[in-house]
Amino acid sequence: MRKNIILLGLVLTIFLSGCDSFLEEPATKSGNLPKNVNELLAFYNSFLRRSDCNYRTFISDDATIPFTQEDAKNNVGTYQKRLFEFRSAFFLRDLRRVGTNGSYELWSSEYLSINSHNFVLSVIDNSDIEGSREEKEIVKAYAKFQRALSYFDLVTSFSLPYAPGKNDNALGVVLRNTYSLEINEKNLKRSTLKETYDFIEKDLKESMGLIPDGNEKWKITKKAVYAFAARFYLMIGNYGEAKKYAELALQRNSSLIDYTQLSTRSIQINNGSLKVISYFYDMTTYDDFTIKNNPELYYVDIQDITGKPCFPTQDLVGLFVNDANNNDVRFWNMPPEAGVRLSKYFNNSSPMMYRYYIGVSTGQMFTAPDVPEMMLIMSECSAEAGDLAQAKQWLNKLREKRILHYNPTSVNALADKDKVLHFIYDERRRERPFFLRSLDIRRLNALKNENINIKKNFFEMTNTTLYPNRPMVYELKAGDNAYADFIPENDIALSEGNLQQNP
Repeated sequence: MRKNIILLGLVLTIFLSGCDSFLEEPATKSGNLPKNVNELLAFYNSFLRRSDCNYRTFISDDATIPFTQEDAKNNVGTYQKRLFEFRSAFFLRDLRRVGTNGSYELWSSEYLSINSHNFVLSVIDNSDIEGSREEKEIVKAYAKFQRALSYFDLVTSFSLPYAPGKNDNALGVVLRNTYSLEINEKNLKRSTLKETYDFIEKDLKESMGLIPDGNEKWKITKKAVYAFAARFYLMIGNYGEAKKYAELALQRNSSLIDYTQLSTRSIQINNGSLKVISYFYDMTTYDDFTIKNNPELYYVDIQDITGKPCFPTQDLVGLFVNDANNNDVRFWNMPPEAGVRLSKYFNNSSPMMYRYYIGVSTGQMFTAPDVPEMMLIMSECSAEAGDLAQAKQWLNKLREKRILHYNPTSVNALADKDKVLHFIYDERRRERPFFLRSLDIRRLNALKNENINIKKNFFEMTNTTLYPNRPMVYELKAGDNAYADFIPENDIALSEGNLQQNP
């Protein structure tokens, strides 16, 4: 769940009292305002966003449940405690029950973050806060950029995929752009999808002109805004704007790690041995230095998957192992378990089961836009515009840093636009599986009619019980209402039903 930690200390120690749900405004504005604008700038210049749930990684065709019937029988009690990891109610809406909280922490933490930025926007022009007009405008830009990030996370989790011009009036999220000591919970309404995306775009546009350039990843810089803008516009099918901002981001940072020069080593874990890439294995959420100095990142936004390993589907594995020589170094981040216990809560020992592996004990997954994503956006947008030669150039430029003894023949031989685009979609999966794929499935189904269905082989279950003797296929079809996760029921109750639940 998203946790914007930049303003957390600010909110809790300087300005605000706590709140129990996104519907509750902090009870008081008591406490001293910062004496000068530098105190606010200090918080915004310590930028780091973390997520501690594999919600998005699992809702894709990249992630599987690699457990057998025997595993289920032997670990029923453990499964009962981990039903949230499977998110059964996401696939079977009839498992919804009174009190369903959906992704409560995501919902509440993002609105806490939004509320914090709204508070900053409400006080920044106070004459008691010393600072120049230019400095205060920069603080406003920081607040709006981070507010845009939060709303993007919310709308891509709690609303249906957006196809501009087709479902503009579908349910978006609650847009809160002002801070107030008083709030009438009964009047809370969800905006439309178009209104929500327009709001995010407005925050982006207003922030990018004022946020300064810089090379630090622990600060919000202009290249960070450009990179996120490229992802945002690709998500809504505006290929011209997506390419424009990807190019601006790449002008400021185009550094690629040469995977072909990375070394591997064997580690002992859970009574077994794994061969891992040292560079990525040594990264950890507890070592901000290694993350912040990754040359490919535009800012630091990560998902902690410690204890929640990601198991690739055979479909994803097949995108790599079709190379008989196993030359794609990215696949080395998914070593075969080969008898290693898959996690600390499942004692599975099936041979040749793969796990995505970055960071100590699975560590983290990068979720912020980075240089490879910008290159792939450039490639996709070029292909959409009919410039297949340029699209292939961007693909080859990335792949030569990822594949040993790279031969561009397979890319250069792609004969038409459709083949180039689908190669790019697959390359995005190879480069950024799980998290980015979950976003891609939403947009490709909504905008391109790709008709991608997600299937999980597991066992019949309710919200409280697993039945290992009843194998079952769970399927999330393109266009399913379940792409809009449930809004926490307690907040709907507080709004006396005016906050509309997803069907």
